[in-house]
Amino acid sequence: MNTPRPAETHPIGGRIRPADECPWPRPFPEGFDGCPAYLQRAFIPLNISDQPLTPVRTCGHLVSRRLPNGAAGWYAGCELGDAAARQRWDAATG
Repeated sequence: MNTPRPAETHPIGGRIRPADECPWPRPFPEGFDGCPAYLQRAFIPLNISDQPLTPVRTCGHLVSRRLPNGAAGWYAGCELGDAAARQRWDAATG
């Protein structure tokens, strides 16, 4: 199965990416299996009139976090932690 390559890991504006940042492009495609901790969840966004838009696949571990060290902005983080933490979670849950 073909899965998208991870997002770039180079510094952003002179800052190093947080270790727990999700490296995969989103929304996740059907059949995504690039991350051992991927836990597919349906996300149904709403428009400004509270009408549902097209659902997208997301990960149940995906959280939004503020950029560290006082930098302005947010990033998509994994609540499990970095790549090693995701692998440990996968090994522990089978």
